[in-house]
Amino acid sequence: MEDEIEDCIRKKIQWPQLPATVKKLLGDSPKEYERYIFEFSIKNQLRFRGSLVRTVRKDEKKYYETLVQCSIQRLMLYPYHLADMIVKGVYIILYYFDYIILYGLCKVDKFVCFILNLNGFSVDF
Repeated sequence: MEDEIEDCIRKKIQWPQLPATVKKLLGDSPKEYERYIFEFSIKNQLRFRGSLVRTVRKDEKKYYETLVQCSIQRLMLYPYHLADMIVKGVYIILYYFDYIILYGLCKVDKFVCFILNLNGFSVDF
């Protein structure tokens, strides 16, 4: 189900050109398709220009700010492929990004478990 929707987003298919089966999966709601486009773009850290998210969100800077915030919350890697846009528009560099993640981990006492997992240890607390 979601694979079909994501495939349409990857192919940059607009709402009017969507197959009827995919529209039915979305409950015939263009707003639901827009929500999927935005979530898929953030999850996959897509570039604003050249992707379907540009038709859903108009503010490029706000999109990249949201992308960075969601990446930090999900403990994702720094989006190197977007560094030119993030550093220029959002003013976040790699070291600050890492600092925010490590600070957040220390704040919620998950830091020790996280570091042990990075080192390949298997410890149950």
